[in-house]
Amino acid sequence: MDTLATLTIFSFPLIFLLHEVEEMIVQRSWILRHQSHVVAKYPFTKGIMSHLARLNPVAFGIAVAEEYLIVFIATLGFLCYGEELMMNWIWISVVGAFSLHLLIHCVQAIALRAYTPGLLSAIILLPYCCYVMLAIADIYPAGGIFFATIAGSIGAATNLLIAHKLGISVSKRTGIHSYRLL
Repeated sequence: MDTLATLTIFSFPLIFLLHEVEEMIVQRSWILRHQSHVVAKYPFTKGIMSHLARLNPVAFGIAVAEEYLIVFIATLGFLCYGEELMMNWIWISVVGAFSLHLLIHCVQAIALRAYTPGLLSAIILLPYCCYVMLAIADIYPAGGIFFATIAGSIGAATNLLIAHKLGISVSKRTGIHSYRLL
């Protein structure tokens, strides 16, 4: 693996974290301000908007930390055991799911005709994801990449529910519901 490929792969956890930090900073206040407008325009979002409104900053931060750990382990596994095909596909599924997640942020903003949490970093980070996905497409079959992205997205959505429940549980047990940025 050449140096550029290694740096590109190694940087993925940092790229992921940049996006998550934007969401952590903006998400709660944005949801509380825009929940009624979003639900009025798109009634099917009522459940998810209600859930996100109940997700306090500490619970959200714990969920992000849990997701970051998965991204970090997948990336480390790929860098250390990249010759093992399964590690390659696990990392591809994580990157594919993240890329799809960024695209969804853009679609949300277009649908609402407004800024949504995560949009700024999605716009900035999509070129990185396009570069990575195109580099992957030079090596792996498109059908496999598509399947890995769908599988990774299903896994990410399932994990997100678990991570949110974990975050809420820890937040309730500790009694810590918010944090201050310095």
